[in-house]
Amino acid sequence: MFCFKQGFCVRFMKKLHTIGRTQQLLLRISPWVGFLIVLIGSSITIEVSGQGAPAGNQEIGLLYRGHSFGQTFVAEYSQLTAIRVRLLPSSPDLPEPVMLRLRHLAAGTPDLVVVSMRVQDIVSAEMTTFSFDPLSLESGSSTITPTLEFLLEAPTLRPAEGVSVIAGPDTYPHGVLLVSGTQRAELDLAFQPVYLRRWFDVLLPVSHMAAGKPGILGWPPFYALLVYGYGYVLLLGLVKIRRAIYYQT
Repeated sequence: MFCFKQGFCVRFMKKLHTIGRTQQLLLRISPWVGFLIVLIGSSITIEVSGQGAPAGNQEIGLLYRGHSFGQTFVAEYSQLTAIRVRLLPSSPDLPEPVMLRLRHLAAGTPDLVVVSMRVQDIVSAEMTTFSFDPLSLESGSSTITPTLEFLLEAPTLRPAEGVSVIAGPDTYPHGVLLVSGTQRAELDLAFQPVYLRRWFDVLLPVSHMAAGKPGILGWPPFYALLVYGYGYVLLLGLVKIRRAIYYQT
């Protein structure tokens, strides 16, 4: 190699060597970086609000023992994790429970969820959230969006201690308000379902693919990593083919 200055050539060759080593290191660690990104990205879940009728502002009655209020609705996604309703306690310091029962609309089906909250924990200025462990509403073969119903009960409250239940006009198209088992089609309870969603489902429906499957097959990130691994192997194969064609020419 011809150089005007020997020192410049030496420094230049060392710099090329350093760049080559850095590129090799990046090529070695990049698959693992991608692996971690896909693993973390497919594991992150967020709460999203579903379709409901949260804007109701009309008091339709008192919730106390012997009386119930409820709403039927259609689940939009799997992983239902909470239901919000609007309640106004008349005696806000009571330790008595208000219960929410969730089940399929079909007659005779058992409760899917039973969760309770003390009257003193109800905040009048905001919607009351009944939270529970994520409830899977998918099977392994197809997405199920069943009609569900939830009922609000206060089995120990006296009429004078009743909690006001808030509703509004019939703006929710997929369900009806229930008052002690009687449908009120002209109204909807002020409610909103909450779902747990993976942002990675926008790219690949891993939650649906894992639903209802046992073991590692029921772990959503497994499918994201499987696709990533397949894509990496495919890319590696294409690079090798391109190199072989290049050297042949």
